[in-house]
Amino acid sequence: VYKRQVKGFKQRKTYLDHLDKNFKLQKYGIDFNNFVSNTKFNDLYKRSKIVINFAENKKNDDVIYQHRVLGRVFDSITFGCLLIDTKYWQIETYYKSNSSYVSYNSKKNLVNKVRYFLKNEKKRVKIVDEAQKYSKNQYICRIIWNNIFQELN
Repeated sequence: VYKRQVKGFKQRKTYLDHLDKNFKLQKYGIDFNNFVSNTKFNDLYKRSKIVINFAENKKNDDVIYQHRVLGRVFDSITFGCLLIDTKYWQIETYYKSNSSYVSYNSKKNLVNKVRYFLKNEKKRVKIVDEAQKYSKNQYICRIIWNNIFQELN
């Protein structure tokens, strides 16, 4: 399942096209003329085993390349999906690669990892469980606010 824009994101489009050749993808968004409500999309999350994130934020050649940690990262873990994302310092401040999420570094590597974790449910579930456990211990509101107040004191 993919819900987002691709127009202007060269790498994202290239990777999606490559994934589409290897797997049956459901694509939603303005570029696909296929829209879905947030409620319906949450239902899709609940049924998905893997969420792939494209963290780059480069629409054109004149925009500086950067990565972003978006809600999708946390949503995928909350809904019990394995998160597969590129490895970048921003995500590593929240989760560790191969412990709470799986990183990829090329189109071929991404396809291989998706195949591997679809076939190896126990390994996929182990990473998902670790990510959910870590999130519950680190990112619940009470803990976040306690950390903020400790920094302020």
